[in-house]
Amino acid sequence: MGAVKEILEKMREEKEPNIVTLLGKKQVEKAREFLCSLKGIGFKLSAFIMRDFCDFFDLWKYELKLDKEKYFHLQPVDRWIERVSKLVWNIELEGCHNEETKKITKCCLEENIDPIAFNWGAPLKVDSKLRTLTLPFLGFNFLDIPK
Repeated sequence: MGAVKEILEKMREEKEPNIVTLLGKKQVEKAREFLCSLKGIGFKLSAFIMRDFCDFFDLWKYELKLDKEKYFHLQPVDRWIERVSKLVWNIELEGCHNEETKKITKCCLEENIDPIAFNWGAPLKVDSKLRTLTLPFLGFNFLDIPK
């Protein structure tokens, strides 16, 4: 069964024809479990989906407000997030995706930075020709970005 058909089957099982509503009715952990139960969706892709749904549709805002550490579920880590996190906080990001996302989320929260805004990279400016990185919301300007 293909991924789309599997999602549709799960939506039928749960009697909810809208994926946003289906995920929004679940707590953060249960929404992630649901997504990760689907063929082809792991921690990173589920985090991308959940980050965007939270940002666009305000899902889980109240739950995240009560327990900010749950933001790690919405923190996909790609090479750019990894590089920027290492530069900004000088942290080691070795291990599984959840360990990395928990470290990044903790650093964001300690600096009073919205973890979703950090992950989106909206305030991030990278100039690969000059090899510089500017993070205006942190007041950082880095030279010589590692490749």
